[in-house]
Amino acid sequence: MKKWVISCNVFYLNNLRMISSKDTSEAGFLEKRLTLFRSDEHQYSSDCVDELYSEITAAGNFRTEVKTVRFLGLRNTIFGGLRRLTKWMKISLPIFHSQKINFSAQLGPDFKICIPEYLFTKNNFIYMFDAWPRFHQWMALMFDLLNVKAVFFSSREVHRLYQLNTRSSCKSYWIPEGIQASAYHFAAEKKVDVLEFGRKYQRYHDLIVGGLANTGKVHVYLKDNENILYKTKEEFAAGLADAKISICIPSNITHPERSEHISTMTLRYLQCMASKCLIVGVLPDEMVEVFGYMPIVPIDFDAAEEQILDILANYDDYTALIEKNYQEVLDKHQWSNRWATMEGIVNSFTGV
Repeated sequence: MKKWVISCNVFYLNNLRMISSKDTSEAGFLEKRLTLFRSDEHQYSSDCVDELYSEITAAGNFRTEVKTVRFLGLRNTIFGGLRRLTKWMKISLPIFHSQKINFSAQLGPDFKICIPEYLFTKNNFIYMFDAWPRFHQWMALMFDLLNVKAVFFSSREVHRLYQLNTRSSCKSYWIPEGIQASAYHFAAEKKVDVLEFGRKYQRYHDLIVGGLANTGKVHVYLKDNENILYKTKEEFAAGLADAKISICIPSNITHPERSEHISTMTLRYLQCMASKCLIVGVLPDEMVEVFGYMPIVPIDFDAAEEQILDILANYDDYTALIEKNYQEVLDKHQWSNRWATMEGIVNSFTGV
C-alpha cells in the first residue's frame, strides 16, 4: 500500500509545551544534558542497566538525569498503535527538543519506555540486549519513527544481520556487554565446587550431577521445585564469589527457540571472571575476538563427568587463567570502557 506522510502540528500534544519551555529555561545546559531512561518494572537482569547508567553518570561529561519511566501500560498502548500505523503509513512528527540527548538501555526491543519522549527529540540513542533477528524489520521502522540516531547492539552477529537485512537512517554499532567490576568480589576460600545459574543446559547437567554428588562435591543449581536461585543481586554476587567453577553456555544452545542461531557473549561470563570463577562451558563465537585468547575451559561432552572432576582435582593448575581473566575484565571489559566508545559516537552525531 502506498505510504502517506502524516504531519502533526504542535498542538498535537499540548503537554509537551511544558517540557519544551523547561528545556528553554535551561539553555545553558542544553548541549550537555543527557537523559537515561529505565523501566520501573522489576527485572532480575536489569541490574546490568543500572551498572551501565552508574558508569555513564560517573564519567561526568554530561549533565545526566536517570528517568524511571512509569505508566507503562499507557505507554505500551501508544506504542502498539504507532507500531500498527507504521505498517501502512510513514509518520513524521514535529521536533520540540533539538539539543537534548536521550539514551536508553533495553533488554530486548522495549520501545514503550521511549514514548512519547523520543518522538519529539532529535538526538536519541539506544543500547540493546537480546535483539533477535525476527524483530529486525519492525525495529528498523521504530528506530526511524523514534528519531534514533544510533543503536548499539550487544551482539556482533545481530549487528551484522541488522545492517544486512534492514534499511533505516539509524546507524548500528557492535558494543559488547560489560560490567561494573566493583559490584562483584571473590572469596579467599571458595566453598562451592560447581555453580550452575541462569539458563541450565539440561543435557550437560545430567552428565555431571551424578559424579559430583557421588564424590561429595558442593554443586549448586536450581532444583525442580525452585523458581529462582538467588533473589537479590547481593545474594547472586555472594554466590559467584564463593564458586570455584561456573558453567556458562550461550542461549543459542540452551534456548535456541528464543535466541535463534545467535551466539553472543553475555555479561555472565564477565561477572564470573570478576568473581574469580573458572568458567567451564561453551565459548560464544564473538568472544575469541573480544578477548584474543581462550578464556574458558571448553566442555568435553564425551567425557563431561571425568573432565569436571579432573578440573576440581587439579584446580590450582588454572590459577593463571583465572587471574588473567580477572585482570582482563578490570582493564578492558567494564561498562566504563564500553561507554567511552559509545560516548564518542554520541558526540559525533550531536556535535557535543
